[in-house]
Amino acid sequence: PKRITIGKSIKENTAWNLYYAAVIIAIACAYLLAQEAEVNDLWMIAPLAAVILYLYAYDLKARPFLGNFIVAALSALPVFLVGVFDILPAANDENALQVSQTMEVILAYSLFAFGISFMREMVKDAEDKLGDKAAEYKTLALILPAGIFKAILILLLLVHIVPLAYYSFDIFGNDKLSSLYLFILVVAPLVYLIYKSALAHSPSDYKKISTILKLIMLTGILSMLVFTLSLKFF
Repeated sequence: PKRITIGKSIKENTAWNLYYAAVIIAIACAYLLAQEAEVNDLWMIAPLAAVILYLYAYDLKARPFLGNFIVAALSALPVFLVGVFDILPAANDENALQVSQTMEVILAYSLFAFGISFMREMVKDAEDKLGDKAAEYKTLALILPAGIFKAILILLLLVHIVPLAYYSFDIFGNDKLSSLYLFILVVAPLVYLIYKSALAHSPSDYKKISTILKLIMLTGILSMLVFTLSLKFF
């Protein structure tokens, strides 16, 4: 309740007007981008996402797993759409292999964004457990015993750590900069979160985990830039 902005710093009517304006701008941008990329039907993604977020805010966030899944999927969607709008329209017989490889990389980043977002939504549920209980929500943090909840979170962390660590060591011989970046700023923090998750009890503990996951999302996505610069200059 202390973090609620609508009704305090911003009037409810003003918030709704800003929401409608943002949705209209998003739909217009999506339509223009779809026309430019010659993938006309994809402009519908913007209004569909707006409807899903509306349903999430009013109902789905109170449901176990489904709310977490929706937020994670919508977080990963912009990463994947880069390939759909920018890479696929440029595909032809000559560059088919390169386009396929690029889309595989984009898909990997999309899955990374989905996984990190899903874990962060779980952690935020644990952080807001008391408030969600008062609101009679049925989040994973409320319906699962604490031990099982932590075990699932740690398992998800391991699912991300293993392939990322393998890839980091696999490219070390050819690209030391990217390898070290990935290991130090993505893999190592994920390993640290296993320790933090095992010991977490209070909302402040989960808030710290949530913040670290947010930073890992940032460093993970920024690794695209690191890989590109490393290939170009080193």
